[in-house]
Amino acid sequence: MNIITNLHKESRRYCIYHSAFWFNKYNHLFNSVDHRYYRTRNYVEYELEPLNDSLAREKILSSILNEIEKSIPEDFETIEELKKYIVYSCENAYIDINSYCMHSYSCGKEEIMHKAVEEEKEEFKSFIISLNEKRLRYSEPLFYRRVLKNEEAEEIKNRIVESRRNFRRNEDASLFGDYFFIDKKVTPKILRNILINHGIKKVYEIDTSKETHFEIDVDMFNPYGKVKNIDTDIGNPYERIDREKFFSSSDMDWVIYADHEDYIRIDGKWLIDDIISDVPEVKNMLNEYVYK
Repeated sequence: MNIITNLHKESRRYCIYHSAFWFNKYNHLFNSVDHRYYRTRNYVEYELEPLNDSLAREKILSSILNEIEKSIPEDFETIEELKKYIVYSCENAYIDINSYCMHSYSCGKEEIMHKAVEEEKEEFKSFIISLNEKRLRYSEPLFYRRVLKNEEAEEIKNRIVESRRNFRRNEDASLFGDYFFIDKKVTPKILRNILINHGIKKVYEIDTSKETHFEIDVDMFNPYGKVKNIDTDIGNPYERIDREKFFSSSDMDWVIYADHEDYIRIDGKWLIDDIISDVPEVKNMLNEYVYK
């Protein structure tokens, strides 16, 4: 099982780090272009090509990662079975190039993106095929994250939304306001420690603006925004801004909601009681819109 677990981790690690590399390269290229030249011939001929190339590579690796993370190592009995699944996920990964290609400039750059996608797929497959049992005897730790399958995600989303409605109808106390202020009083570390002490190991992360929803390790939980390496013991190269998200766990006896306007609401009596126990001044912040 260790070999299978390590193969699963290494396939995820490859996609995570390589997609982060191409994402950062795309951002660097995009931000280095003078906006005055966006519609010039020079931009179209020389700047657009590396932008589309980087974007296609990041998107296809993210697509492959999503398929791999729909599984867990325990789903597989042999390393061969897992390899077959990973390779299948790679070969069938798809991105809608027309929705990403900057073809408003009409330069036929779709071919560049198709080529980049196929190159990344081949490189990834070669990497997976090269991993034998000897190389997989040891693997560095990697954070847990599982993509929820469609039916499961819809069921969990509905349960969280219903729980939130019940909290707002039936409970007296909520903590809500501008989370750029709340996070200074109730830090992600405080929240994580409270959840861990309550026996919670996994957290659901439902992003209402995206199709992909997650079950994450509590060590990666941060409802306020960026997950930074300094904020967790597990390295995570993704530093994504969280918007329009619900967080809860399997018992649905607490819900945290963060929206696109930097608003956060924390519901659940036991969670609020534990927060007040750790940060007594929070008691004076309940049921008042808290902002800086």
